Amino acid sequence: MKEDDLRKRFHSVGSRAKNVMIAILLITTVGILCAACGGNNQPQPEVKRYALKGKVISIDKTTHEVTVDHEAIPGFMGAMAMPYPVTDAKTLEQIALGDEITADLVVTDGRPALEKVVITKKAGAPAGTPSAK
Repeated sequence: MKEDDLRKRFHSVGSRAKNVMIAILLITTVGILCAACGGNNQPQPEVKRYALKGKVISIDKTTHEVTVDHEAIPGFMGAMAMPYPVTDAKTLEQIALGDEITADLVVTDGRPALEKVVITKKAGAPAGTPSAK
């Protein structure tokens, strides 16, 4: 009987050890998954895009800004003249005072900037003349 008792105890100890290992593995896996899912608590910036259409009234190459007298931007602001940062440095070389433009006004966390600026009419060009690219 002693041999049967030893086998039962050994089997019982082995089952407990197996259960403990499974529990540790499960807890570790859950911990890793939680860390992976919640590791990036940085909020994503709020980005909104609007179509802008207007006329260039000043260019400041040192601050990379262009002031545009633009039409109302539905859902964002009324018609006004306002300076905007330009994301593409080439744009500042191509545009001139008096050029009519369209652009994407991109507002990221409340900070506006112009992207994809297109000259629709060069300053001094007769009406209906497409601008050179």
